Amino acid sequence: MDIAYLLWLQQIREMLGPVMDLILTFISDWASHIATALPLIIFLTFSKKKGRFLLAVLAVSYLLNLTVKSAFCVYRPWILDPAVTPSVNALANATGYSFPSGHSQVTAAICGSCALLYRDNRKIAVPMILLALLSGFLRNFLGVHTPQDVLCAWLLAGISVAAVSWLFAMMKKHGHERTVLAAGLTACAAAMMWCALKSYPMDYINGELVADPAVMLKDAFSGIGLSAGVCLGLYLEKKYVDLDISGTLREKIMRLLAGGISAGLIYLTIRFCLKPVVSSAFIYFLEVFPAILFAVWLYPLLIVRYRRRTSEQKSGS
Repeated sequence: MDIAYLLWLQQIREMLGPVMDLILTFISDWASHIATALPLIIFLTFSKKKGRFLLAVLAVSYLLNLTVKSAFCVYRPWILDPAVTPSVNALANATGYSFPSGHSQVTAAICGSCALLYRDNRKIAVPMILLALLSGFLRNFLGVHTPQDVLCAWLLAGISVAAVSWLFAMMKKHGHERTVLAAGLTACAAAMMWCALKSYPMDYINGELVADPAVMLKDAFSGIGLSAGVCLGLYLEKKYVDLDISGTLREKIMRLLAGGISAGLIYLTIRFCLKPVVSSAFIYFLEVFPAILFAVWLYPLLIVRYRRRTSEQKSGS
């Protein structure tokens, strides 16, 4: 049934031609990229409270997705059935195992959270819901995921939102921020050990490895780095910084651009320096964790200290 559905979509995709295929792949990939960046954008410019919630959902969703992927190790649709021909354009970002869909899950988790947080504003809520649904459909349409992959991704996205809602309600009522921090970092460490030490299927077709576990470890360690960076960064920022994000639109745009560029440079610098000397998958954790920690905690801290110094200089003059 699921393969028949993918083959039916495949016929439509082939009739639409390569240009439409490229456009739909671009939409699918960028929906996921935007969903990943949106929590930090809101955190630094629009609402600290909503931004914290979205960042926490992002961290939990990534951790759930990579853990389930490494547990089930389900091959991609074209491996399960050679009749499925995936979009060539979509293959570049269709790495690792198939179940559940990472693109679908992160987009549904963040867009669904935005729809929940902005439920009183239909101009935001409705497009967010439509984007989440479109993202999942496109993963099927492009032939890189089965319907089960997408449905499970949506389920895990809902679980992520529910879990974070419960955690935030508990912390608001009882505190326990340190306990939540310890639990989050412990979960990240456990996920890292699980992914690194478990056995993976080593099936070959025509002498070629069907799915390289090294690719899965790359995706997994990057996701764990993001989750750990968000977890520690949110705790440190809230407890010791609490950045005031008010200001003009120009100030907010400049703040966001400076933070994004700085975090990107940290990521690229670490990758450039460590890649020649570190051969293990742990490098992917080391690339992402410092960049995320900087964006969520250290960058706001630098802004607060800069403002304080500027204010003191004006007072002294």
